[in-house]
Amino acid sequence: DYPVNGKDPIEWIVLDKNNDGIFITSKYALDCLPYNKEYMEVTWETCTLRKWLNRKFYNAAFNRTEKGMIKKMTICNKDNPYGIVGGNDTNDKVFLLSIEEVTKESFGFKTDDSAYDINRRCAPTKYAVAQGAYYWSGNIDNSVITVNKDLAGWWWLRSPGFFSEEAAAIVEVCGNVYYDEFFTEDHVGSVSPAMWIKLKSK
Repeated sequence: DYPVNGKDPIEWIVLDKNNDGIFITSKYALDCLPYNKEYMEVTWETCTLRKWLNRKFYNAAFNRTEKGMIKKMTICNKDNPYGIVGGNDTNDKVFLLSIEEVTKESFGFKTDDSAYDINRRCAPTKYAVAQGAYYWSGNIDNSVITVNKDLAGWWWLRSPGFFSEEAAAIVEVCGNVYYDEFFTEDHVGSVSPAMWIKLKSK
């Protein structure tokens, strides 16, 4: 549960599975926060959103049993396709998806990051909207995809944006990855957490 107008259950999507666990991400964007509270050069390792996910969100969303099921993983933070530095790898229990992960065919996504992809579209919860999340509910109709009146918003990736470490990549309402304009302190991006869950107790 996560405090969304009380405590509403979180719905999860399974992206991957191996002998030890499953890789999941939330079906809906749960909150709206800046990638980093200040406008400055920052990476996933140093951003305030990473700290929030692994402290405040982790403690609010999961009980003791659930916490015991979440694996602490080494998270690879690659440079983006334009050569902007992704920073050091991190050890996280909760994190955001990367450009590489949202363009991975085996996860159900299109490999073209510029393509409109219905599987990359993510609607914010009412709580996220109340916190300032941008959303759009009109028709999307072009040569790639047609989506009729279904809600979607912008949601953060952990990968850097195009210009510098002062910007972060985001997935737009159409499900395409966007590199420009969204600076780390912008308060428009929704948060869709990801994590690995243990299948076996050791």
